[in-house]
Amino acid sequence: MKNYLNYLRFIVSLILVSLMLSACSGGGSGSAGSAVSSGGSGGGATGSGGSGGTGSKAAVSNTVSGTITGFGSIVVDGQEYAESASTSYASEFKGTQHALAAAELNLGQHVNLTLDSSGKVVQAVVIPDLEGPVSSITSTVTVGTGSTAATLPAITVSGVLVVTNSDPTQGPVTAFGGGYTALTSVALADNVEVHGLLKSANGVDYVQATHIAKEPTFIGTRVIGTIANYNASANTFTLGSGSSAITINATGATVEPASTTLANGLVVSVWSSAAISNSSLTVTTVRVANPAFGATSFVGVSGPISAYVSQSSFVVNGLTVDASGVTLPGDVTALSNGLVVGVAGTINSSGTLVASKLHIFESDSVKAEPVFLQGSISNFVSAANFTVRGVQVDGSQSPTFSTGSTAANLVNGAFVRIKGTLTNNTVVATKIDFITPPASAVVNLIGQIQSYDATTNTVTITAKDFDKNQVVTAVLSSSVMYLNGTAANLTVGQLVDMIGIESTTAANTFNVNTVTFLPTPPSTWQGGSNGPSILLNGTISAVTPATGTVTSFVLHGLTINVGSASILSVTGATSTTLAVGEKVSAFVTVANGNVLTASVIQIY
Repeated sequence: MKNYLNYLRFIVSLILVSLMLSACSGGGSGSAGSAVSSGGSGGGATGSGGSGGTGSKAAVSNTVSGTITGFGSIVVDGQEYAESASTSYASEFKGTQHALAAAELNLGQHVNLTLDSSGKVVQAVVIPDLEGPVSSITSTVTVGTGSTAATLPAITVSGVLVVTNSDPTQGPVTAFGGGYTALTSVALADNVEVHGLLKSANGVDYVQATHIAKEPTFIGTRVIGTIANYNASANTFTLGSGSSAITINATGATVEPASTTLANGLVVSVWSSAAISNSSLTVTTVRVANPAFGATSFVGVSGPISAYVSQSSFVVNGLTVDASGVTLPGDVTALSNGLVVGVAGTINSSGTLVASKLHIFESDSVKAEPVFLQGSISNFVSAANFTVRGVQVDGSQSPTFSTGSTAANLVNGAFVRIKGTLTNNTVVATKIDFITPPASAVVNLIGQIQSYDATTNTVTITAKDFDKNQVVTAVLSSSVMYLNGTAANLTVGQLVDMIGIESTTAANTFNVNTVTFLPTPPSTWQGGSNGPSILLNGTISAVTPATGTVTSFVLHGLTINVGSASILSVTGATSTTLAVGEKVSAFVTVANGNVLTASVIQIY
């Protein structure tokens, strides 16, 4: 398990794709021609490059795999990849793919992107690395040695130790979901999903989490790691190390890709609907993750440097790299073992990656602003509390604004480009630019339906946030995803939140791939940031009291008093009561930036 992101942080065809994506957002966190900005197994001097295994593997192309570090379109390990109205989204749920909405992607999740020939995302598939109940919570565990040693709180999931990360030089800072706001939110026996980087220190394998989310119930067990002790006749192997090792029985399991031969050293993700019992697990799916790179392939990988000889000879995640043609950034004097990097280039006939790009995590420019967001502001309460593409943002900590702009320009519907750092599950903005949405930019459209034509599959809405009360046309994608309802709910007066991309051929027209149905607003709601009522959407992170009738709850870090609010729940909602982890929409009154009381609450 020491070379986990041998497979997870590769980018095929990066050099060609960099040319294709230049129009993705008109700027942002980096072009696809840059190497990925996070990933790799191991951190500091304790990481191991690994060999990537000896089994046969199917070659891949036009594929990106990594951690979501922002939204512009989709930002994976610091690089933007343009979405389109036809982009589909899925989640690896219970061992198979299930459709997902664009709005359900989150920071820190591991995602596999399939790109078309123009570099746009055809499909984005979210794949957790661990799933299962929390079997232990440890207040302090030491990982690393010497100057790299750190004492951290930890949890154990599916037999694997999990720690969080607050250091952007070591990979993406941990984000939380499902009602969690920090590792201290996690309780024993909680069912969770974890995305992260697998590392090893002092012979102990552990996951440095990039995203931890609570799941409402036990749905199964997912474990990821490197095959050891493979027995071909019995079709068994182990994942993990030492006392935490798990024996996997893969008899009858589906192996993906089908052409793969299992062998020691291959990185795999296994799935079972059962729980681990006596350190054993019978699985139904084995996904082999390491890609095969042929000569002349354009490849990007990331991780800690090992076997360093010189800039022209070192190893990253099992690939020998020659970066002699790349100039180091000014604040990095030399490469060394343990330095976390991303590299991109071509594979030559001897199997060496000849780098044309080199991305160094410890570089000042990377660690200062590791998160990038671009989109429409929503859920605006104050400069200290709003969201962009569903991510909570604090724009009150003296960020640099674009010329002629101030915090007063932060209102619902404003289209912004934000760079910042992730702290306490909130992006603290260091730079905020107000821009005109570039071609192919993703925007949110919130408003009430004026008309719906089922024949042309078009909807007109009065967009309360985008261009303030302007009537716009939404052309629904053939694969449009509906949240909190169905096409039958596309009725006049219905309040909706649509995610779409502005048409390049028709004015005030958007190609929409996600429609979220919202509750009927009170008469006091005027849309935008106007009062006295505003609309907030999100996941409850705390309730008071902990048991009994809830009198207040926390949403986006704000305490909302329930009072005499109407509490509604959509058909198929997981709950009809307010609870931690429940997704809700709430119309609330605000005074001096503090939420006072809800008038309407809808549970999903």
